[in-house]
Amino acid sequence: MNHWQESAEILARLAELAAAGQRAALATVVSIAGSAYRRPGAKLLIEEAGGTVGSVSGGCLEADVREVAREVIASGRPSLRHYNTGADEDVVWGLGLGCNGLVDVLVQPASAGPLADLADRLRELFAGEGAFALATVVDGEELGASLVVGPGDAVAGSLMERGAATGPAREAGWPGPAGARQGLPASPAAADLDRLVVEHARGLVAAGRSGVQRIAGREVFVEVLPPPPHLIVCGAGDDARPLVAYAADAGFRVTVVDHRAGLMAPGGGLIGGEGSAAAPAIGGTPCKSEWFPKAARLIVARPDEPELALPPAAHSLAVVKTHSLAHDREWVRRLLAAGLPFVGVLGPRARTEAILKDLAAGRVGSAGSQPGAGSPTGSAGSLPGAGAGTPGRSAAAPAIGGTPGRSAAAPAIGGTPGRSAAAPAIGGTPGRSGESGKDAKGRVFGPVGLDLGADGPRQVALSIVAELLAFVAGREPHHLRERREGIHAEPREKALHAR
Repeated sequence: MNHWQESAEILARLAELAAAGQRAALATVVSIAGSAYRRPGAKLLIEEAGGTVGSVSGGCLEADVREVAREVIASGRPSLRHYNTGADEDVVWGLGLGCNGLVDVLVQPASAGPLADLADRLRELFAGEGAFALATVVDGEELGASLVVGPGDAVAGSLMERGAATGPAREAGWPGPAGARQGLPASPAAADLDRLVVEHARGLVAAGRSGVQRIAGREVFVEVLPPPPHLIVCGAGDDARPLVAYAADAGFRVTVVDHRAGLMAPGGGLIGGEGSAAAPAIGGTPCKSEWFPKAARLIVARPDEPELALPPAAHSLAVVKTHSLAHDREWVRRLLAAGLPFVGVLGPRARTEAILKDLAAGRVGSAGSQPGAGSPTGSAGSLPGAGAGTPGRSAAAPAIGGTPGRSAAAPAIGGTPGRSAAAPAIGGTPGRSGESGKDAKGRVFGPVGLDLGADGPRQVALSIVAELLAFVAGREPHHLRERREGIHAEPREKALHAR
């Protein structure tokens, strides 16, 4: 999920550079063997003026990559570099770092050429909820040629000879502005390569795996980009600020929701759209605040708000921290009914147990109007499984619980990315209308966070984000020195790892 955020930030910066008439090159890790700090798909944007965004290592490769990028910017020709991070300084490109790894990095023009031609299409995809793939030739004369395989039948670009077209060579199934530039038609051989790569890419998207593929005699790096999970933070108190900032930095798309507009921004005003105390931002209007600059959305609403539109439940996690027992209870009620697989609750264990006890008993709090009265699906008035049926539950809402990393209960980001207009679900077990209160309780994590001995808002936020990452990755948190597998090896029970 880090690659999604990093790539989106790089594309945003490229748009700024294009508007200013400045050039840049993009370095991408396409293959690794042995130990490596970053995974395939990690990116570093190098600007002609010297600025950078992203990284391809922990700092050991960047100096050389920047020098290569200067040559690429000047010549307009991509370059594939092979780095050996072992201890032997005599091998080609050996760095004597002792990390015992091999890293291949593709450096290509970013402000012109195939990547620039696809930039608008990529920005559309990064604004959406579907997984997609970016395929790039990494050998031969077509080095750097790229195409994008989007959800459904959408394909943009071509792996025809690099530079033979001045614009996107193909935009099949992709709605675009009238009069969009069209490149030259691909040759039969190139069209056949495109077809084979698209077929391979769709299979890799379903499996959630990136890598270099040998297709029709060409080496093609297929990067799969599943959308990262959403994090819903219920409560905009002072201690929410580091949590939102750290979670956003980790790659989560964060939505902050609170009924108190005064906590969202100084003076209670939100910048943009309908975000103000007089006109709450309910639904899809993005708003900005100097207190939550990294939040994707700020919403002024109560848990029983009938028109409240939260991110897709199957691809969202939540942390409830309004510092009001009544409001926390009603947020937990709504989030469980909507089917979120992870609902973290700030505060001592006894407080969380009291909330769950109240929900199981069907007690209604005083956090606004009575939950369930005139509320939409997903705002149930009782704990799922308590009483008759499960209000607000759908057949697709996942019911996942237990300890992160446990094979019997730990959810991974599973399902098939892009299989619908929505996003892949977190976890592979669909919720059931007969779900028990015990199962629902298993999706509540309170006190939220890992046991790090945290004290104060920043440390508590770190412990919460650490637990969220472990949950998404399907990992049992422990010291890396105790791990016998490779650091980046995926748990066998995981269906899909969010990059």
